[in-house]
Amino acid sequence: MSKKSKILIISYAGAAVIALAGAAWALFGTAGSYRAYNDTEYRRAMSMLVTSMEDLDSALQKGQYATGTVVTGKVCAQMYASAQSASTALSILPVDQYELEEVASFISQVEDYAGAKVAAAADGVAFDDADRQTAGQLAEITGGLTDALSAMYEDLCAGAMTIRGPELKGLTANISDETGPVLEDGLYQLAGDFPQTPELVYEGKYSSDHTETWTGLQGAAPVNEEEALETVLTLLEVPENAVTAMGKSKNEAPAYYFSVERAQETATVAVTEAGGYLMLYVSDRAAAGENIPEDEARKAAEDFVARAGYKNLTAYEERRDWGILEVTYVSTADEITSLADTVKVSVSLEDGRILSFNASEYLKNHTDHAPVDPAVSREEAERTAIPAGLTVESVGLSYYTAESGRTDLCWRFRCTTEEGETCLIYASAETGKQVEIVTDTKTLIT
Repeated sequence: MSKKSKILIISYAGAAVIALAGAAWALFGTAGSYRAYNDTEYRRAMSMLVTSMEDLDSALQKGQYATGTVVTGKVCAQMYASAQSASTALSILPVDQYELEEVASFISQVEDYAGAKVAAAADGVAFDDADRQTAGQLAEITGGLTDALSAMYEDLCAGAMTIRGPELKGLTANISDETGPVLEDGLYQLAGDFPQTPELVYEGKYSSDHTETWTGLQGAAPVNEEEALETVLTLLEVPENAVTAMGKSKNEAPAYYFSVERAQETATVAVTEAGGYLMLYVSDRAAAGENIPEDEARKAAEDFVARAGYKNLTAYEERRDWGILEVTYVSTADEITSLADTVKVSVSLEDGRILSFNASEYLKNHTDHAPVDPAVSREEAERTAIPAGLTVESVGLSYYTAESGRTDLCWRFRCTTEEGETCLIYASAETGKQVEIVTDTKTLIT
């Protein structure tokens, strides 16, 4: 991504931090009490990080000797939970996250790896020699990382190390003399000295043999910046002098970024180099009220999606909050939905204006599936996957994509519980076994 784009994103993040700071100021009254509150919260986060890393290291130590699906599942569940907790704690600390990229990425990789291995154990696949060796290699890293973090926390508790804290206007720093050890600097040094991590081979997004090819962009003819600009001008119906080119991103899906100035709003737009598809639209405008009915907002979302060139989509989920209606669409072909192929549109209920559009998941996952007949009939899947106490209300076929990236054709059962609640159960169309259960269905349309 271009330097300007990065600055824009950092600015948004900074605005969020300042907003939170304002709330804390209102709650705690003075700059001094705000500093004390933050200092306490950061100490808690550091304690949580150390504890989580100790648990993660313990799980990996066990993983070196784990055999059988039961123990493998238990060990990997502990790995997953502790890595997830460590990631949360790390995100709270007053550090520039990109400076800790090596540490954060390592923890995220272990979390994803453990989650995939929990799923594998549930399918009857236990740790083998290669997995046990990997656990040992990861444990060497977590052991050193845990020791370093523990030493920092001990110094923090003993008063031998302090926390600089965020630099926000109107608030003095936690410390005025930085001649002694500072927590943030210690963490940055730890990240700078971080060892090389082993390659992980598994069914997941961080696997060394995993590719980030966006299937929805494969084979699409490239467009240049002028052609991408024409897409923006046509779609948004704005004059050329209202659009500023911001450069092209450099990642697995290169895109041209533009800034668009319109009455009372500035928007960021991204158009993919492959195919010239609208990938992203984000306006800085907020909804000041609710003046139009939801049906009108739905129509505005539907029209925008069609004008952007996306077809064969079905409205799947809706969320309404703060004067905004967000509609999520999924790809549908031959009455089979692909739940990973999502397009999200947010519409202002003030005037029907489009506030955001995101088709990145659609472009990343979409593919034309070949016609297929389920190996297991609906009746067989229902007998296998639906337990007593659930009443099936409707059934359909869906392609369900797990976090690992694996996609399976599933029977999708919409059920009612004995308490009158709605839940969804996905059962493999190949085996009839449950693949996923969804209980948070209040925002789902279909």
